[in-house]
Amino acid sequence: MGKHENVRPPQAGKVCPACHKPVTEKITRHRTMGICVPLWKPGPCHNPNCPKCVPQDNLSSGEREELAALRWENRQLREELITLKRATPTD
Repeated sequence: MGKHENVRPPQAGKVCPACHKPVTEKITRHRTMGICVPLWKPGPCHNPNCPKCVPQDNLSSGEREELAALRWENRQLREELITLKRATPTD
């Protein structure tokens, strides 16, 4: 028995069904017999010539940072509201 008997070649990556270009993988969880099992599916295609193309967000880096800051502020305000609701008597 050789040392490399159980070595398998790498699997091919996922491709877009329409244009056959490589796409990223999207990992989801599938519940089987009470446990969660990872399930790999092809992600969205970003090839502009493909009919199934999903355009990437057209935000600049500054707009992304501003959006992240607004989301952070929103999260902080929600947590503060929950804290205030718990501290307020219900009588």
